[in-house]
Amino acid sequence: MLPPDLYERLVRLNEAHKPAKDGFYAGTEKQRGTLLTEVQRARDQLLATFMAPVWGRWPDLEALSRETREYARRCDWTLIDLVALAASLRVGPAELSRRLAAPLLAYQALRMLDDVIDGHLDYKGGYQTFYGAMVRANGVVAARGLTICTAAALLAEGTRHLDEPQARQLHETLAAAIQELHGIGPNEHQDYLRMVEGKMGAYSSIIYGPVVAELAEVQTVETFLARTFRVSQIINDLHDLEDDRARNQPNFWLLYPSAGEAATACGLHLDELEAAYAALPDIARPYGDTRLADLSGYALEVAERLPETHNIPVKG
Repeated sequence: MLPPDLYERLVRLNEAHKPAKDGFYAGTEKQRGTLLTEVQRARDQLLATFMAPVWGRWPDLEALSRETREYARRCDWTLIDLVALAASLRVGPAELSRRLAAPLLAYQALRMLDDVIDGHLDYKGGYQTFYGAMVRANGVVAARGLTICTAAALLAEGTRHLDEPQARQLHETLAAAIQELHGIGPNEHQDYLRMVEGKMGAYSSIIYGPVVAELAEVQTVETFLARTFRVSQIINDLHDLEDDRARNQPNFWLLYPSAGEAATACGLHLDELEAAYAALPDIARPYGDTRLADLSGYALEVAERLPETHNIPVKG
């Protein structure tokens, strides 16, 4: 279980922002549906254009091409928050799809590589990953090669259309993945945060950056986004705690000698997140409410699934 003070804070945070999120969602339901449909259409069109030569030259690879497209659709839950941000900032569907189609290919490629690195056959017990589908169809050894080569091809196509800031974010993400594989050094906390800035922050910015690019107060919104990415990773680490502990993977909650110290550190990151929310321009405030409601709600769900027989297992 989470320490009571942190749990109660998450409850208060959710209660403070969920009504505003619910009102925003009710008022933008049709708009968000249109945005989502148009982004999916543009991404699918770009993906189909890219894969078409493969179908023509090697018909036997049609199953792989189909799985690439289907995996993109299975990952479309990642677009829900993006379209909420676009709706809040009043970005139109044509403009949003133009900005996001190519970055989504690069983002999908990185997700596929991460699944190979972590051995994920499914996403947290839910939908099947591309790598998982390849393992079931071809075995582990062949699946690694098929996933890496397909991801490399997608990455090359997506990168071809990225601007310089997006390309830098991609490089930072790959560097963070290498750091995660290599292991964090003696400056555990600093190394962990740098890894998160790359693995979660830079990675997410590949697709979030284009949404906020034309906003006058872009830096303020980017600061808020960066802090949401960090808190999101901390919550993901709570969800993956037992698995990360077993595999000796970097995990926020395993960096501290006690659950209380870990909870205090998490609270400081929540302080920074709430301060970034308070600085948001009015146009982005509905999205800010949505994000805080979603993050606190996710954290509470994860906390309630923690074993009640012990506190957070930390190092020591």
